[in-house]
Amino acid sequence: MFSDGTQLAAAAVFLAATTGALLVTQNGINTNLRLEALKNPILTACVSFSVGLGCISAAAIIETILMRFRTSYTARGAGSGVGTQAATGPVDTEAVPESYVTEAAQSQGSDASVHPKKTETAQKGTRCRMLQAPWYAYTGGVLGPCYVVAAILLSKPLGFATFQLCSTLGQLTTSLLADSFGLLMLKRQRPTPLRILCIVLLALGTGLTIDSIDVSGPWYIVVLCCIAALAAGCIFPVQACVNATMQAYVGTALRATVVSFTGGVIVLGIITAISLAFVDESIEIENSEPYMWLGGFCGCAVVAGMVLGVPAIGAAAYSALFIAAQLVTAFVFDALGAFGFARKSVTARRAIGVCISVAAAVSYQLAPHLSSRCRVHHSAVFSRLAGRKAAATCRAKEAESQPGRLAAA
Repeated sequence: MFSDGTQLAAAAVFLAATTGALLVTQNGINTNLRLEALKNPILTACVSFSVGLGCISAAAIIETILMRFRTSYTARGAGSGVGTQAATGPVDTEAVPESYVTEAAQSQGSDASVHPKKTETAQKGTRCRMLQAPWYAYTGGVLGPCYVVAAILLSKPLGFATFQLCSTLGQLTTSLLADSFGLLMLKRQRPTPLRILCIVLLALGTGLTIDSIDVSGPWYIVVLCCIAALAAGCIFPVQACVNATMQAYVGTALRATVVSFTGGVIVLGIITAISLAFVDESIEIENSEPYMWLGGFCGCAVVAGMVLGVPAIGAAAYSALFIAAQLVTAFVFDALGAFGFARKSVTARRAIGVCISVAAAVSYQLAPHLSSRCRVHHSAVFSRLAGRKAAATCRAKEAESQPGRLAAA
């Protein structure tokens, strides 16, 4: 039998792999909705965001109900004098921005009867202070639609694999720069040679997959499409920082996502209304199938999976599995010609490129943990060597003093 911790970690791994595949699936669903039913990419993105807003709002409401039930249960346990963590349960540290950022606080939890101040802080963290948030915390609603529209326009001509690889390259490059400059609430970190090498290898893998792109026109059109996909990937780290800032004011990640989705629906709705009014376009729904309207549901599932999976196995491990699942799913979809896209043959060049890219992306995410383990291992080795050297020195001194002791005797 597996322990509860092992089962929770296995569930988080499953969530990471599933949500990574769902992100690629969302791109295919939205692209087909635009090509077969709505024609307008902005309107398609607006529909996707609207569906996602409904789903994520329902998830946030359920989360709020569970948190209130948990808080009242903890209060009853503390009032009855039960002082064990098994009876009262740990305080929801995710509601506290400071504790949410610190992994140690997440993993340890706290006892409400032993630490009443932490319980009070957690209760304050659940209160919504959205109007006090800085202006840039609301820009998540602008950044998200940019990626969705780019995915709708570029997924079919570039193919699933090339689009995801370019997007991932932009994501990791921007993450490296954001860490280097300490963007918003991030702690400033110097880029390591291993992470720089991973980005170079990812760029190499991306280049190896660009051999059968369905883009009509000269070569520079292909380059521009790849640059656009890369720029779309750059949105993810910035949006994560923006949503984390909003989370500090609304209490939880799901509430921050609701704010972001609401902003996206408003922005896309305004642009759609302008295009319909001034460009003389009309809304015509043609040949739509039920699955084409589920793109927003996939986006909601991706967000919910991150909220549930990251605390279980850590952000680095979850992100590594999430990105690896994206790239593998995109490669398989290209090979199968999923969603009516052009089928791309499985060549050795493309397979090697995807394998290099997956290895580079996973290594990039796990680089800090690998470096820390290497430092611990090296310090342990040096400690053992120092201990052996000290023991040898002691034995040598004893051997030198032995003749003197015999002469004295």
